[in-house]
Amino acid sequence: MANPTRPEFDILDSEGLEYHRWVSDVETAFVAKDYTATITDPKDDELSNKVKANALMFLRRHIDPSLRWEYLQLKTPKELWDALKGRFGNIHDTLLPELAVQWNGIRLLDYKRVNDFNKDMLRFKARLNFCGREITEDNMIYKTLTTFPTSAFILANQYKLEYDNKRITTFNKLISLLQVAERHNEVLLNNNARPEANYEKMKGGKNSMQRGLDVLIPTHVATMHHVERDVEVVETRDFSERDVLSLEDKLDIYLNEMRSNSEFSQLKGIGSLAKKLVETGKHKTHAAVYKLLTLALVLPVATASVEKVFSAMNIVKNPLRNRMGDQWVNDSLLVYIEKDIFNSIGNDAIMQRFQNMRSRRGQLPSR
Repeated sequence: MANPTRPEFDILDSEGLEYHRWVSDVETAFVAKDYTATITDPKDDELSNKVKANALMFLRRHIDPSLRWEYLQLKTPKELWDALKGRFGNIHDTLLPELAVQWNGIRLLDYKRVNDFNKDMLRFKARLNFCGREITEDNMIYKTLTTFPTSAFILANQYKLEYDNKRITTFNKLISLLQVAERHNEVLLNNNARPEANYEKMKGGKNSMQRGLDVLIPTHVATMHHVERDVEVVETRDFSERDVLSLEDKLDIYLNEMRSNSEFSQLKGIGSLAKKLVETGKHKTHAAVYKLLTLALVLPVATASVEKVFSAMNIVKNPLRNRMGDQWVNDSLLVYIEKDIFNSIGNDAIMQRFQNMRSRRGQLPSR
């Protein structure tokens, strides 16, 4: 059985800051208890003294003790109700300036959890709307998107694009996406805490970076945490420090989109993935991911080419040619290394090219 002396909801404080919330709670409780007539201009002969006394005790039990003492001389619930209304009925005029300042200062980047930010935003919206300042869905979405942490500016831009394209139309939808992203990051952190296998010992035709970037194919997203390790091999001239900081968010956005795109569900390798990105125009939307793929694809070729150049240099720049200049060495290496291509070019084409480079005293015969 409920304790009759215990408040059934939060009491009205001495400053009346929660007055209108308190009024709503009292009105609801009075409907349940059939006390409503005691505060709506009742006729004395229609209500018993017992009902009035119970209503008065209920009101006193739900106000601050200082207010209780201040209005102790009032003997009916109607008198107490009207006195409190006259004192706090316009409290929203007092609250509005402070609420406006607090609204201007709320930022997503100051919160550790999306849910905490969501609760405060909804509370401010309710209070400001009550005080006569309407807070719309667009206001709340704009406030959220413009107060992202700096490290997540790419994610913010992605959500802004979704909002501009009318795919995000409500604040609740945006919060749901943020909570999914937050949970996804927690899963990644937990996965990163697990010991990883030594992939250098794996056999096969792919280098370790290619194996790691295979997770960018939608069918491999379960091992997404390997990407972060393999991205460490990317040189700073390919990705700026700012790009590296935002890369995790870019990968999250990419994977969330690819999971729902059937065109990418049957791909077998990063080569076919890169090709499909270009065919669909996604290489522009996910430029960072495409750059990672191209780096991984050219890495084996680049490594083999460098080794081939050093081998050829010992042949081209031999002891009899050790005084060759850099440009002459480069040209000679190019011809030697790509001899298969140059063998397919006829002598006539070479002679014509040489003739057209500049005016000469003599003209080579044309055939």
